Amino acid sequence: MEIAISEAAGATVVELTGELDSGAADELRQALSALLDQGRARLVVDLEGVPYVESRGLGALVTAMKRARALGGDLKLCALRAEVLSIFGVTHLNKVVPVFLTRQEALASW
Repeated sequence: MEIAISEAAGATVVELTGELDSGAADELRQALSALLDQGRARLVVDLEGVPYVESRGLGALVTAMKRARALGGDLKLCALRAEVLSIFGVTHLNKVVPVFLTRQEALASW
């Protein structure tokens, strides 16, 4: 998994590329934790390049979302592929984590 971090519209954008499997989940958890440790609590996670998400990947995202909210921010997802979006629908996480069609919509939602 590749993780690219940038800033846009007052938020930190975390762009992921590759499968979000067990090994990648640990890497993502560490990256998001480091951002939150720096006080960067307005997070947009772009999943356009992610074809698959395992349960540990979902857990990493939910953990970061809870911590971001505790810090006065939030974690928002964008650009989910149909197969990844269906996982969020089946688990009902799409009702807990804000999901947007595009990065621009997620950034504009702040």
